[in-house]
Amino acid sequence: MLTLIENFPITTGLTLIIMLLLTAILYEQITFIYKRSSLPGPPLVIPFFGSIFQMVGNPYNFWHKQMSYGALSWNSIVGQFVVMVTDGHLARQIFEQCSEKMPLMLNPNAHRLLGKDNIAFINGPVHKKLRSTLLPLFTTKALTIYLNIQEKAIREHIKYWLELSRNTDPNTGFEMRQLIYDLNLNTSLSVFLGSYIDDCSRKQFKYDYQRITQAMYAFPFFLPGTKLWQGCKARRSILNNLKSIVNASKTRIQDQKEEPTCLLDFWMLSLLNQDEENKHKTDEDIAKVTLDFIFASQDASTSSLTFSVHELSQNPNVLEKLRTEQNLLRGNNKSGLITPDLLTNMKYTWQVMREILRLRPPATIVPHMTNVSYKINSEYTIPAGTIVVPSIWSSNRHGFSNPDLFDPERFNSERNEHSLFEKQFLTFGCGPHACIGQRYAQNHIMLFLSILSDYQFERQNTSNKDEIIYLPTIYPADGLCTIKFDYDRSTLTGYGTDDVGDYTLKGVYSTRNLKMGIVKTYTLGTGPNRRQNLGHDVNIQLEWNENQGDFQGKWANYFRIPHVQSFPKVTMSASINKVQSQRGGGGGGGGSSGGGGVDHLPSKNGQAVGFRPRLTGLVTEARELSRNGGGAYFIGSGGGGGSCGQTCGIVLGSIFGTIAMALISVFSCVCIRKYWRGRPFYSPSQWVNKTKPFKRALQEHPDIFQSGSWSGEYFQDGHYHQLPVCTIKFDYDRSTLTGYGTDDVGDYTLKGVYSTRNLKMGIVKTYTLGTGPNRRQNLGHDVNIQLEWNENQGDFQGKWYVRTSEYQGENIYKLRCLVPLPPDYDTLSFSNIRD
Repeated sequence: MLTLIENFPITTGLTLIIMLLLTAILYEQITFIYKRSSLPGPPLVIPFFGSIFQMVGNPYNFWHKQMSYGALSWNSIVGQFVVMVTDGHLARQIFEQCSEKMPLMLNPNAHRLLGKDNIAFINGPVHKKLRSTLLPLFTTKALTIYLNIQEKAIREHIKYWLELSRNTDPNTGFEMRQLIYDLNLNTSLSVFLGSYIDDCSRKQFKYDYQRITQAMYAFPFFLPGTKLWQGCKARRSILNNLKSIVNASKTRIQDQKEEPTCLLDFWMLSLLNQDEENKHKTDEDIAKVTLDFIFASQDASTSSLTFSVHELSQNPNVLEKLRTEQNLLRGNNKSGLITPDLLTNMKYTWQVMREILRLRPPATIVPHMTNVSYKINSEYTIPAGTIVVPSIWSSNRHGFSNPDLFDPERFNSERNEHSLFEKQFLTFGCGPHACIGQRYAQNHIMLFLSILSDYQFERQNTSNKDEIIYLPTIYPADGLCTIKFDYDRSTLTGYGTDDVGDYTLKGVYSTRNLKMGIVKTYTLGTGPNRRQNLGHDVNIQLEWNENQGDFQGKWANYFRIPHVQSFPKVTMSASINKVQSQRGGGGGGGGSSGGGGVDHLPSKNGQAVGFRPRLTGLVTEARELSRNGGGAYFIGSGGGGGSCGQTCGIVLGSIFGTIAMALISVFSCVCIRKYWRGRPFYSPSQWVNKTKPFKRALQEHPDIFQSGSWSGEYFQDGHYHQLPVCTIKFDYDRSTLTGYGTDDVGDYTLKGVYSTRNLKMGIVKTYTLGTGPNRRQNLGHDVNIQLEWNENQGDFQGKWYVRTSEYQGENIYKLRCLVPLPPDYDTLSFSNIRD
């Protein structure tokens, strides 16, 4: 044998190696050609390595070039066949199919650092059970508790940023990403762990967590001293601390019966009502999931808040509208708590938040691995062993008007793009692994936008500010959004007396913009005519006029009920106001010649009285809501009045106007009734989520959402009709239902949603065209059915709605389960249900 080896020519060995290498290359390329079929993509890829060098060198350019190939495209990364999905509907389809057959595929180090039992890696019944365990952690009550903690953390960190701004070169500013990262980590620790984590443990946690983050993106070499080894050691340290915290929370809630104050407390409270077989009850399991929560919320929130600063700086008109809404809702009490009701009323702030998440999704791609072949459309089947990469970036732009433009107005009630393209909005994913904490995350962004808008800030203008980098979530490329807070603003105060009464002045001014924003508040019970003095506010916005040497702008008078802070403010008039260093008079108006009054600040020796500048971060904005209305009524300075003829004209005009309005109202009611007849006011998803949860828990009604045979009755043409038996299947992962049946109109399919929280169902019944005894009645139309659980009668009751070219109507509908299906009954195919 040795002799044979010695006599074996070196050239022959090299030739054999080269031939084997060429054979492997040829086999790989032929395999790729077969797998990709007709998919577009790169004409050639480097053998064995594929496009790994381009992806590592510039991930943003690599993935966006890949997206440009179309709805489906192929590539290769380290010899692995990759299919990218950019079509919004197909991407959603991939998320909904996430299971053991197509699991999520994260970083190579993720399994070792986060554990194989991480919520992102498990599927099937175990995953479903865990998610149901976590739902009580994000109830309305829990989110309200979290909201106060989030707001406190944001205010404390922005206060620190303001102090930092004082000691920073105004020409350079400071980088925001790391500051926002610290804000989010502190917020997560406070919300999830509450007061159970002390300052010393908090510092140790941050240190260990940083080592885990570094290990996540290190080379996958698990050797002593490597970053991956240090990261696993840090994870064990964190879990040990978390287990002691879990035990402390369990003792406080379950033994001492205290009220919950953080996420762990709500978890311990929910465990009291769960069965003993719940797998995630041990301190170790709870500690692992808590770490998962912290990890999932950290980078994504940091990206979103960083882009919040970026987009508001780049779009001053959006920032101005945001401030206007905040001033309207929060008034001068900018330091007051932001309640859930107040957050709900922030319509424009919600639009801005939604647009940030749409345009800049933190995770632009979410890879999956196909363990079996999957037919994604009629033209292509994804082979088994393929990395499937649905693009959230592309999906969030699918269908939207001017998709690359930052435009929060797209989500207003008129354009309604959030409803029209709801299925394409995949920032939080969908299906079994949809983000369970998305309401918490959206609240966090809205709080940040609300509080940040109270301050003036500026973004540095750099050549690459609009470029994006992956870290691994996305961020602006120029030093991660360097900004500087504007401290060229001070406050003013003042006082005086006019013909309405005594008043005080409060506001802000800017020596940089040469502007003033003033709120003039009258003291109740002062002045010659106390009926005019209601203790109301006059908002004044002024700008320096260089030509005339004074400040000019507008005033807007607000009526306020004394001592009732929450009473809505109503604008009564608006006019021109000048502030000069001289005492001014009043004015008023009524009738045809009435006009707005002019108020002046009190003066002394040519200087405005009572101005005490100090440094502040708050900006007060006034809003003009009415003007040019004939005679502007101004609660303040008196005025003269009109003639008798004008009064008579007003009376007659009021009478005829009232009659006309009554006729118009009746006509409008008839038209509205005709328009809405047969149309449900809510969509199925809006219907099931509309009302507050039932007081009684679902455990008291274990059989109300049972897959099986259902029947009932409906009211039409003056009497009840019996419903033939139909089959309904509930998907407990997605909270959806599907079904089918036959009645006297024809064959039909059912598709809808339901809520175990509100005990409701919203169903669309779609007839199959060409079936049934009377095919003139079957137009292939839809019947909308909206039902709610009736506890007294033990069935679902509600209404049906039909609107076709032949018939419009609505009336009573009842539905109940007759026979549950066996547990092994196969799920109804969604492909048979029409969208």
